[in-house]
Amino acid sequence: VGSKREYYLLPLYPVLALLVAKVWDEYILMKQQTASRWTWKSMDIPILGFAVVLVIVGLALPIAANMYLSEYLGQSIGFGVLCVGAGILLGVLFVRNQPQALFWTYTLATIGLYLFALTTVIPEMDRYRSRGEFFQEARGIVGESPLVDFHYEGYDVQFYMQRLVEYRFGPEELSASLDEASLEDEASSEDEVTSE
Repeated sequence: VGSKREYYLLPLYPVLALLVAKVWDEYILMKQQTASRWTWKSMDIPILGFAVVLVIVGLALPIAANMYLSEYLGQSIGFGVLCVGAGILLGVLFVRNQPQALFWTYTLATIGLYLFALTTVIPEMDRYRSRGEFFQEARGIVGESPLVDFHYEGYDVQFYMQRLVEYRFGPEELSASLDEASLEDEASSEDEVTSE
């Protein structure tokens, strides 16, 4: 099992997509039938809030990239300009009461943020991600041999190796485990010799 995602996240996507589509459809229909700007505040306020967040993110991206991730400065400036433009456009479309264009701008801005995260943020986070590949490779190497966890606190060892792993927190405990394992090896080798 490479990830827990397919068990509890993937089944949510179809239902969430249907719910979001229904809410947007009702919102667009209502906006087309009235000239009032503030018709459905539970949608109007988040849309304007998203527009403000886009402008703030667009202004902050190049600054943050310059300070922390200078190798992504070019991408950050490009996405920053797109975010600021999308935020301003969302605000203008809201004021002019153009719900169809508002929906598509909102959608494209969300896709843009996703692409930025995919190309810039996630590669940086991968350095610190769970050590799933490492533990799966270790499982293949170790096989059924005894295994202890020394000073690594986390449950991903058991999850990725698909076995219980005993914890050892001090050098004395680790030394005792090694002595115990060597005694078991000696006993098993003596049993093999006597059986022959």
